[in-house]
This record gives sequence, C-alpha cells and structure tokens, in this order.
Amino acid sequence: MNLKIKRIIRGTYKDAFIYGKTGLWNVCCENGIVKKITRSQNSESALHKLIPSMTDTHNHFMAYGITQVSADLQGTTTIEEIKEKIRTYIKAYSPNFVIAEGWDENFIKEKRMLEKSDLNNISKRIPVIARRLDGHITIINDFAIKYLKKLNLKVNEDGILLEELSLSISNYFEYSNDLVRLGMRKAIENAKDMGVSGVCDFLTERYYNYYINNLDLLSDFQVDYYLIHPFYIENPMENENFHFKGMKTFLDGSIGANTAMVSFPYLNGKGNGKLIYSNDELIRLIGASLTKFEKIALHAIGDIAIEQALNVIEYYKNESDRFRLEHLEFITKEQIARLSKLKTGVSMQPNFIGMWGNYGGMYEEKFGDIFIKNNPIKSVRDAAYSFSFGSDDMPFSPAYGIYWATNHPNKGESLTLDEAIKSYLGTPLNYLNFLEED
Repeated sequence: MNLKIKRIIRGTYKDAFIYGKTGLWNVCCENGIVKKITRSQNSESALHKLIPSMTDTHNHFMAYGITQVSADLQGTTTIEEIKEKIRTYIKAYSPNFVIAEGWDENFIKEKRMLEKSDLNNISKRIPVIARRLDGHITIINDFAIKYLKKLNLKVNEDGILLEELSLSISNYFEYSNDLVRLGMRKAIENAKDMGVSGVCDFLTERYYNYYINNLDLLSDFQVDYYLIHPFYIENPMENENFHFKGMKTFLDGSIGANTAMVSFPYLNGKGNGKLIYSNDELIRLIGASLTKFEKIALHAIGDIAIEQALNVIEYYKNESDRFRLEHLEFITKEQIARLSKLKTGVSMQPNFIGMWGNYGGMYEEKFGDIFIKNNPIKSVRDAAYSFSFGSDDMPFSPAYGIYWATNHPNKGESLTLDEAIKSYLGTPLNYLNFLEED
C-alpha cells in the first residue's frame, strides 16, 4: 500500500514522524505526491506530524526480539525448510538449546503439523523446540522431553505441548543477556522502520526479567506491558518508557490449535474447543485480580469464550472500564450489543483476516461458511468504548493489518483507510485527511 498526499505540502517539518523516524525533514512533493523526503538542519520549522507513528496494542515484542537472534520460521513453506533453518542456526551459534518460532502448517507444502521425529532428525544433543505461529502448540524433540521432565514438568512422549506449557516454554530456557540485547536492538529498529514507536507486550517471568536488564534500550521506544497469569510480582518496574498496565489471562486457546471455544464444530472432528476456567473459577480469579491490578486483559477468541468474558465483566460492571478484551474473532451480533453497554476497551488483529480468515483460508476449512463471520472489526469498533489494532506478531506489520482491515471478505466489515490507520494510532490525529490510498 502506498500513501499519497491529497494536497501539495512542501517545506520543512519539525519532529515529523516519517514511519516512526523522528527528526527534521524536508518534504518535496509533485502533483500532490511525496517525491523525496530528506533530513533538514533547519531548527525553525513548525511542529507537524506528516505520517503517523503507530502503536501495536497487542504484541509479543520481547518474543519478536528473540526471534531476531534465533531460528525464525515465519515464511517457511516446507518441513525441510523448517529443519534447514534450525540446522543453520545451530551451525552458526552452537547453542545449548533452540526455540524456533513461527511455523504454520497452513502455509507449508505438506499441510501437516510438525512432529517430534522431524526435530529428532535435527539434533539428539540439545533441546529443539518449535513453537507454532500462534504460540498455542509447541513441538519438542526427545532431548527436550528429558530436559523438561527433569524440571518435574508433565510432558507427553509425543513431544506436543499445548496451551499453558506451550505459551510459557521460554521460562525454562535462558538466553544470554548479550543475545537478548542484540535481539531487542534489531526488534526496535525493525519496528521503527514499520512506523511503530510503541507496543503493548504480555510477559512471562523470563521475558519480564529480560526487559528489566535492558531498560536503557527503550530510551526512544514505548512499551506498555501486562503480566501473564499466574506470573505476579509486587511493585512491577516502571519508568518513562516502560509502563505496567495489569494482568492478562486466557479464557480459551486458538483456532489453529482447535482450542478456541466456539458454539459450532471444527470440521476436522476436533470438537469445539476448550475453556480454561469454569464460570465460578473465572469470577473468583477476576475478583482477586481486581484488588491487585489496575487493568485486566482477557484473551477470548471463540463466541463461547467471549460470552464468558462478557458475563464476568457484567458481574463486575462498575469496574468495566478496567477490562480490555483481546481478539474477539467470532463475536456475535448479540454480544456486540452487550459490549456497547460497557466501558471496556478492545484490541483486535485485522492481519488474522489475511492470514487465515479469507476465502480458502484455515477458518473456512475448519468452519465452513461460518468463517465469513470472523473478525467483524467495523461492528466491534462502532460498539466498543475504546478500540485499537494490534498484530500479535502474525505478522508484525501495521501495513499488512491496515490492508486487511480495508479488504475484509465481508465488505460490510471493512474500514476506510483513515479509519484503519486511526485504529493503529492510539489517539485520532487531525492530519489524516492528508492521506489517501494510491
């Protein structure tokens, strides 16, 4: 997607954000189109934000940083390519373990999940861990099984880790701080190149400690963060660029793992998902959490999980402004009407539409015609008290998310370009009328 300036604007702009890069800029236009942007030394320029700097409100930024110094499997198209990427990483770094992330059976030729035998063929000497793109399924080799069992963790011999253990696998393996710093630097540089000047991250204990040891790298980058239940710490660290928000918990899993809880069946015969808590358990957990945390983020993808989330928020209705709902991929019209009566924020991921929610995608394969109801972003945006976009790192790219927000397969749920950009900004900015799609 290219952005065009609607009217000719020339000159020098102070503190302009040009896809996240701050400074003084000369902007040269011809027939309304920006032809050249160069740095300027002129200190007398007026304040103007030419192209918005964006905030990714649902991101796993530390995990993204780790992938910059590990084996990144996003974009792989065959099982052999996955194995070769991991082998190349082992050969280059001689690590004590490998946590490779980002594979997705929907985009590889074999159209199957990774298996323990695939990873055993890579190494019988060190733990090899391969986490699926959504984080809810992880495959490990025999050496990793032995390692985790020594930590008194319950691990099946098939090498498949699901949900909580998959999501928290990083807690059991520690990268050197030098490697973490290198990954963070690369991640911040990549984010700025994409126009992102801040993210909201969700942290396990290990990733929280990585941040604490490297806060100096956030001098010009903003990170808000939630602690992922059950991780808890008294007086979480905060500074100007590292803001503690509250606690996050999962109510269901993911569609890719067949664990998002929906009222309709998965057509591959895997039931209709799984709730993490009973209603009574969730009410008790949230009640206790509201005494400790200012904000509560609830992961809910399927309509049954969303129903449970709305029920617990309505139970604590006087505190509804302290909640934020994540994903809401298969929210119903009735649930949207209930949401409109609450002061609850929502973060959705329009990139999921392009990854899995379009015609011929994973959602159609798993749910049939119901797939078209996925991610009703316009309806939710219109109903929510506050609304924003995040990427969940699938992929980390506002441009990709904005494209699919404006090209929903259900045309009635598409946003305009201005609306989509605003959803990635955090606060509306009046200069958006300068922008149009090329």
